[in-house]
Formats: sequence, structure tokens, C-alpha cells
Amino acid sequence: MRRSIWKSVPAVLVLLAYSPPAEAISRTEIVARAQEWVDAKLLYCVSTKGAYDATCKYTCNRQDNPAWNGYFSDCSGLITWAWGLPESQRLYTGSIAPYGGNKSFVIDAHDLQPGDALNDRSDPDGDGKLHHHVMLFGGWKLPGKVAIILQESGCGKVANRTEMNVQYVGEKLQVGQYSYHAV
Repeated sequence: MRRSIWKSVPAVLVLLAYSPPAEAISRTEIVARAQEWVDAKLLYCVSTKGAYDATCKYTCNRQDNPAWNGYFSDCSGLITWAWGLPESQRLYTGSIAPYGGNKSFVIDAHDLQPGDALNDRSDPDGDGKLHHHVMLFGGWKLPGKVAIILQESGCGKVANRTEMNVQYVGEKLQVGQYSYHAV
């Protein structure tokens, strides 16, 4: 008869080692959370509220909301917030599939559902300058042709919801000049 290792581990240590899974969040809730930033016209910041944003070269003076004050309000910050991840698990385009991390995985663009993301971190011009942007897929206006996108798109801009012409390119989705991985 084998002796279980757990019999010799104090219960307190077992509880400390156990980390319960995050609560499930519905696709509807994901899109609604992103829409909160759109409705608030939340200013793009690669920093938290009140901090200096070295990328945009301004202090992040955006709306005060304790629920999202600790989040960057850039493109990946919007995804972090919408997906219900805590500030401490902040995503970056490079930490979202297929480029890294363990919070997401690539899917075929034909399988996109509201609440999924579109991620690109490519060098389309071959000049060494990465295009790095991630957007939330809000659904289809016209399946396979016109997508509803929620995003934080750059310095001086605010979160927005827009309809974009798209096309399938293999397993990716072409949006403008960029080809995005569906995640």
C-alpha cells in the first residue's frame, strides 16, 4: 500500500498552494466590458491613470474609475480588462498568442466569436519596425466581410467601436494592410 504524500502535508500549506481558477466570463460580458471603455471615450495611455506615459509623451489624465484605474488603456490593456484579467496579469501584444504567454491560443479566423481577439506583431515592411496591435472582435456586421472591432488604437485617440472591412487569408483575418491572428 502506498502512502499518500498529502497525509504528511499540513492542511494550511495545501490551501496556500491551491489557486482556484478564475471565474468564467461570458462572451457577452467581455464585449460589454470593452464597450465601457468605448462609452467613456477612455484616452489611450501606455500607463495607468495619473502616470506619465513615455510613449505618448503626456500624463494619462483620463476618466477616474477605480475598477480600471490600474490598467494601461492601450490596446492590450483593453483586452486585459475585457477578458477580466487582474491588473497583475497585464497582457502585451507579445504575451498574447501566437507570440507568447499562456492566457490565449490561436484559433482559425473562420471560428471567431464575439470576445475573441485579433493580434498582430509583424514587420510588414521588412524595416525592423514591428506593427503591434491587438483588437477585440465584437461580432460580425456581415459575416466574413465586415467585422465589429473594439479597440484602443493610439496616442491621442480614445477607445472606439468601428466596423471594418476584412477578408480571410488562410487562418488569419486581413484588416487593412495587416494580417491578424485570431485568438
